[in-house]
Amino acid sequence: MTTKSPEILYNEALIICTKNRLYELKNVATSLYLCSFIPEYIVLIDGSDLHEKLTITKLFSHLNSTLLISSTEIASIPFQRNLGISLLPNSCKIVHFIDDDFLPNKNYFHHLSQFLLLNKNKVLGAGGRILPISKKNKSTLFHFIFGLNSNQPGIVLSSGRTTESQAILHSFFPYTSLFLSGCSMSFDYSIFSRFKFDESLKGYAQDEDLAFCLQLPKDSIFVVPKAFGIHLKSTTNRLDKISFKKMSVINRFYVMKNYASNRFSVPAFHWSIFGQLLILCKSPVKNSDLIKGLISGWFSMLK
Repeated sequence: MTTKSPEILYNEALIICTKNRLYELKNVATSLYLCSFIPEYIVLIDGSDLHEKLTITKLFSHLNSTLLISSTEIASIPFQRNLGISLLPNSCKIVHFIDDDFLPNKNYFHHLSQFLLLNKNKVLGAGGRILPISKKNKSTLFHFIFGLNSNQPGIVLSSGRTTESQAILHSFFPYTSLFLSGCSMSFDYSIFSRFKFDESLKGYAQDEDLAFCLQLPKDSIFVVPKAFGIHLKSTTNRLDKISFKKMSVINRFYVMKNYASNRFSVPAFHWSIFGQLLILCKSPVKNSDLIKGLISGWFSMLK
């Protein structure tokens, strides 16, 4: 029995940034083939050590979409996202982003496309539900005191900390969020004439998705639970725990200061770091790398 090829969502594009993940890309290509609808354009920005244009082309050759591949040595997710956007024709209406280890469900693109098109006058961005669902961690008094969490999904606290937005069982109906995860986000193409991904966030950075979303008007971003996919969180090319934690502190402080600042933000941020440190120090041996990364990032930020 032959699987029917996906139908094409014309004037829509999918951008995937990748580095040294051919195995993961093969899974993504298979997942796309099993979708009911896929975008007209598939754009792959390849930052691999050995550029694999021919191999990547073969992986996606069974799809009827127009494949655009660009190789770059600039190790920057914000740069690569902006590069992908620059390759698109002006006829484009919707731009989807998924990670190179995210597997969309059969109707993922259909649901996001329909939601954005039907609500074009008020919705600028939408993302799907991300599986597996995070374990529900209710906010305790400790979390509240240190500005670490809240039971309200998809918000940015004064400390710069964010609450889970997409990997939760919050609602079966679309709901608003202040931000979307980079592994599952789609936008009205027209916004890219006004907004760009912040290339000040260097390297394979965290929070470039948060920085971008916080530029958009409030209540213009939604999570569409019917559109879902699995984020495999590949271990390939991941930073070690110390470097990852350090980057998370430095980048979040940058985003908070530039995109979500109020008069309480800076002291609230430092207070939240102290709260995180207290939590990690409950198991100092187990969390030693995270403690080192947290302190290193904190000190780097204070310089």
